[in-house]
This record gives sequence, structure tokens and C-alpha cells, in this order.
Amino acid sequence: MQAEQVQARQLLAQRGDAVILDLQDRADRARLQEPELFFEAHRHQLVCLDEIQLLPEFFSLLRAEIDRDRWPGRFLLLGSASGPLLSQSHESMAGRIAQELTPFLLKEVAQAASWQQLWLRGGFPESLLAAADEDSLDWREDFIRTFLGRDIASLELGLPLPLMERLWRLLAHSQGQTLNTSRLAAPLPAHQQRRRARPGAGARPAEAGLRDQAVQGAEGVPGLS
Repeated sequence: MQAEQVQARQLLAQRGDAVILDLQDRADRARLQEPELFFEAHRHQLVCLDEIQLLPEFFSLLRAEIDRDRWPGRFLLLGSASGPLLSQSHESMAGRIAQELTPFLLKEVAQAASWQQLWLRGGFPESLLAAADEDSLDWREDFIRTFLGRDIASLELGLPLPLMERLWRLLAHSQGQTLNTSRLAAPLPAHQQRRRARPGAGARPAEAGLRDQAVQGAEGVPGLS
């Protein structure tokens, strides 16, 4: 579970008036077998549905219930923002849901951390507030492995995990620079580059040397040699 989900659930547990369902738990999912009865029983409470990506079909039921009795903050949805899930939620919940829960902003942690710490460690609570830089780095590396191996993999891009990790490092090294798509394409096999450039068609002559040019452009970038 990602850190912001853990923090949100902890805060809700302290409120005492919220209903929290973990959709990975069989017993919690069983409580939603009769959704109309469940909503009616908890109509005046905050309902948190964690791991909502496991029930993408539930958005149509939520839409009807929100339209029936709409008030701000009635539902809190937590989970991985997969591509199909975001697409379906945009279509089903347009105007009914705000989807962004950001990591810590500087103004939120000014009393607990410096801007240098926030810049280095990032805004996730367990990384930013770790006891030592080594602990923060361990958390971030674990988060990256989980993010690439689960959330990005769910997009079905057809790229192996080691290749995604190399591309991730390249993006990090390119931060603050002018976008160079040739450098970003360097780790991709030539057939992947052609498919991304023109789906369903063969490569144009100018594309034949794309990989060689991209590799030359990426020389000296750590993690890509």
C-alpha cells in the first residue's frame, strides 16, 4: 500500500465516524454485495473504499448513488491510478470526483523539514520523515520497484521491467532539460521505436537510423550504457 493511502486510512480511523472498506479483504467486499442497502445504512457517514482499482465496475453504482444524495466528501476512493481505471472514472464520474492526492507540499511541512530535504527525499511521508537519508533512499527504491512492476505494468506497454527501469533513470537525469525524444528512445529496441512512431506501419527511411542516433545522443548518461 502506498504511503499516502496509509496516512489517509490512519487519519480516518482517528475520526471515528468513517466507514473504511479494504477491497482486498474478502469480508469487506462481501459488505458491498447489496450496495444500495450499504449506502442507505451509511448515508450520513464518510465511506472510504480502499484499493478501488479492484472493482472498476463499481463506478457506475457510485455515480447513481452520488446523484441521488450529493454532498462534498461523502466518498474517499483510494487505489492505484491505472490507465483503464482513470479512463473509466473520467467517463463515469465526470463532475463528481476529484482524483488528486499529492505528496507533501513545502508549505505543509515547513515546520518538520527543510526545502533541501523535501527536494532530495520527495513528499511521500515515509520517505520525507525517515530517520536517516539511507532509510529514505531504501523506501524510495522500494516504491520505484513497486510502481514500475505493478502500476506501470498494468498499462500493458509491452516493455520489460529492466527496460522501464533504465528509461526511468534517463528521465530522472533529464530533469530540467529540454525534451529530447531521441535520447528517451535510446533504450528501446528498434522495432519498439518504429511501432511507437507509426502504429501498424513499417518504418520510414528516416527512422532506420533512429536507434543509432539515439544511442549516440545518450552516451555518458549513467545507467544506460
